[in-house]
Amino acid sequence: MSRTKVFVSYARREFYFAEAVAATLEKRGGLDPWLDVYRLRPGVDWAAELDAGLQAADVLVLLASPTAMRSVYVRREWELAMERGIPVYVGIVAAVRLPAELARCPVVDLRGRVWRRMADLADAVVAERGTEGTSPVRRVVVAGPVLVTAILAVLTSVAMAWATVLLVQLGMEIARRSWNPWTVDDWTSEGSALEVLVTQAWQFRLFQLLAMTALAAPLVLAVLLSGVQLLRRRAGLGVLLVGFGAVTGIGVVLYGAAWYVVRPPDLGNAIANQYFDPLPAEIAAEGSLLRALLAGAMLCAAFGVATALWSRTVHLWQPTGAGLDLHRVRSFELRHGHRLSLLMRELLAHVGLDRRSGPRRPWDDADSSVIGRRTSDGSPPDVSGWLSVEVRCLAAADEGVARTVRRVCRTAGAVDGPEPWVLVLVSSRANWEATRQAVKEAGPRAICVLLDSVRLPPDSAELRRYQWLDFRRREPEALHHLLAELRSPRAVGERRPPTPIASSRYVAPARVIGFVVLCRSGAAAFVGFALVGLVLHPLAGRTMAVAVVTVPLVACLGRLTDRVARRCPTAAAFRRSCVLVCALAVAWSAVALLSFWTPASRGGRPRDLLPPGELLPYAGFIVFVPVFMGLFFYMFLLLSRSWLPVAGGELRGAAVAVGTTAGMGFVPVSGPCGAFMALGIEFATTYVVN
Repeated sequence: MSRTKVFVSYARREFYFAEAVAATLEKRGGLDPWLDVYRLRPGVDWAAELDAGLQAADVLVLLASPTAMRSVYVRREWELAMERGIPVYVGIVAAVRLPAELARCPVVDLRGRVWRRMADLADAVVAERGTEGTSPVRRVVVAGPVLVTAILAVLTSVAMAWATVLLVQLGMEIARRSWNPWTVDDWTSEGSALEVLVTQAWQFRLFQLLAMTALAAPLVLAVLLSGVQLLRRRAGLGVLLVGFGAVTGIGVVLYGAAWYVVRPPDLGNAIANQYFDPLPAEIAAEGSLLRALLAGAMLCAAFGVATALWSRTVHLWQPTGAGLDLHRVRSFELRHGHRLSLLMRELLAHVGLDRRSGPRRPWDDADSSVIGRRTSDGSPPDVSGWLSVEVRCLAAADEGVARTVRRVCRTAGAVDGPEPWVLVLVSSRANWEATRQAVKEAGPRAICVLLDSVRLPPDSAELRRYQWLDFRRREPEALHHLLAELRSPRAVGERRPPTPIASSRYVAPARVIGFVVLCRSGAAAFVGFALVGLVLHPLAGRTMAVAVVTVPLVACLGRLTDRVARRCPTAAAFRRSCVLVCALAVAWSAVALLSFWTPASRGGRPRDLLPPGELLPYAGFIVFVPVFMGLFFYMFLLLSRSWLPVAGGELRGAAVAVGTTAGMGFVPVSGPCGAFMALGIEFATTYVVN
């Protein structure tokens, strides 16, 4: 008895949904799903194979979304199916207005009880019957785990907002008990020693509350936006983890600081201690509520991290390529009946503790160590059965990546030989006409290797006939999978293919994203440091000097970050830019050290520098800034030989700028860190009595 062939039509943005639907259909007896990434093989005309798969299909399952309805290819697929009389089943994965031609097609809303609805869709296809839910496809429906994660984000944000309000109220309560926390011209000489001691203790807590407010307030927006973006299906795993993780980590610091602020201090004087023991009732009550809110925020954030990591439904809601590949293993397990041990091995491999999991490498089937060696009689080894691969680089700037690709191919047993597979490197540095001509000359044995994010021109539709390899993350695993398929084709779907990602979406190696995150976070910290000085002392020369140096430093750091993300500078140009940024960082550190000089006077006498015990923690941090930046730039240069171009020249393709969301989740965390350091210096230089 032949199985019912089901063609799955979808947009790339909904690939996670499509893979899960195909896995559910295959689990249901009698159905044979056709999903392109599992069926298309190298060396064939992909457009023709897609047409053949559609011609042979008995049923078409259309995953409807606004992106899919705008896709010319998706529309062509379901229109051709309807012309041939093939039943079309519509699975709704996002709120969408269906065309009039699909009005009578059975519709299943997959957004609610996702996995049960997928099973209902499979049962409906097997029974050849209609399904419920043909009308409310435009209304917004959110799956339970996604809604829970969004609610956790909102609760975390509300708790942090309430905690921020309490921090401000506590600061106002303590400010009423201080003399004047912003000027120190005469109060130390007019007041008694006891009054000075008590006032200084209150002011110390006031500055602690200011620093805590600077840390807590930005987290409110960061967590709330992550939940909203998840509901809009635009938040990746990184955005969720940054928002929830920042609240969990910084919440511990805030909780400890809140406990310290509302604790009666020991001033070493029994009379002075009476002013604080017990603390005023309103301060004690607000402190207890503050700790409760911080604990609740941390608890909600911890549950949010758990749901973001472990929920397959939350994984489906994320854009393709932004989720955790671990959940793809669970779908693959559903397809092939693997045991739970595969999931555990993949999880360990994801954190780097187990190297044995994952797909088989090409060298598992043959000893690639013979490459470049001689046999026992001195003759070259027989490589007639090895894979023949040619790497064609069309831009001098991409030679570094080409060397990496050739090295991986040699390690996997690929050699020069007759009728090679041609890997054509496609990047923003290569001329588009030359790229298209190289692919056309190679014919069916051409494979396009994408090196960075580009916007392909309108006349690139013909390249849909060829296989594409996404090598933007510089992960050899993707190339290993391709070489294994070329060298020893096996049964369809035995290997889990890489996640397909659109070429116009910004993707880069982890080290490049880390560079963007740290540079943007560092720039935010510099800005936070300068803003505190400008707010507290807007007319002081030292704060103006810090602001003047901060502006070019942040500008140069931002320009360097954007250029590196788009693969613009060569290694030599990168070194020159790093020298300039480090020189500005040294100047910034020198000017920031002037913050240890106090412009005020005490009783007509200029104040001295702080004693070494008070000076070292702040001075050490400021002096370490350019040293850390220099070491970081140097390590990035060593790790990015295959990312930075080896030659200069103008961009030939339509390069995609680094995504605005890359690293932005860390900015609300790092900016307050600079403000926190500035507030600490301000308190130490203004209120510490020598």
